[in-house]
Amino acid sequence: MGFSLSWIAVENANRDAVRKAINACGTGLKSEFPEWEFSDAVLPNGWIVVVADHQETVVDIGVIRGLSKNNRLISCFVEEHVMISEASLWMEGECVWTIKHDSSVAIEHLVVSGTPPQQFQDIKQVALDNQRKQQSQQPGVDYFFDVPLALARTYCGFKHDESVLNADSNAFEELRITCMSDMRFDAHRLSSNSRRSLMKITTEFVRKTFLGRSE
Repeated sequence: MGFSLSWIAVENANRDAVRKAINACGTGLKSEFPEWEFSDAVLPNGWIVVVADHQETVVDIGVIRGLSKNNRLISCFVEEHVMISEASLWMEGECVWTIKHDSSVAIEHLVVSGTPPQQFQDIKQVALDNQRKQQSQQPGVDYFFDVPLALARTYCGFKHDESVLNADSNAFEELRITCMSDMRFDAHRLSSNSRRSLMKITTEFVRKTFLGRSE
């Protein structure tokens, strides 16, 4: 089926402080893997990871800036159905680097912003060697998809499709978003039909709530 999710990992952070920043609280349900819409875990190295299933972002840019003011923060997006991956490093409230792969552009496609560490070149070279080696045998295999994600793992030790080694077997806890304003979506990414439907629902709500009438 493939993964479709996003996640952030914050270094040397307090779990409760991260939850407060994203307007979330734990439900008490735990699992070895992040199997809910929102979940978090304390990694063995102390990083706090928050995973959002079927979401393009865990939190908006403002929250990321706040969480990364005093801590390093890794942000990742994974969409295996169309083989898109993206990773970013944030420090002192600013994005240090971003790496994105989109297989629909090219199998070896990578867009790099900022200055990633030397490990990026090493990971990229391994992907290139594997891609060229397998090109004739398995032309559909996309080794470059893992490049942004593998680099993110060198910082926090987390990758969405790998178990959290040396962690509690039930490291992940389901999160409940406590503020509806934090259930984020980008209206510009909605289809025209979806935007019209959303506008109709909003207009009807305003009529009923403030004008006391409906169509």
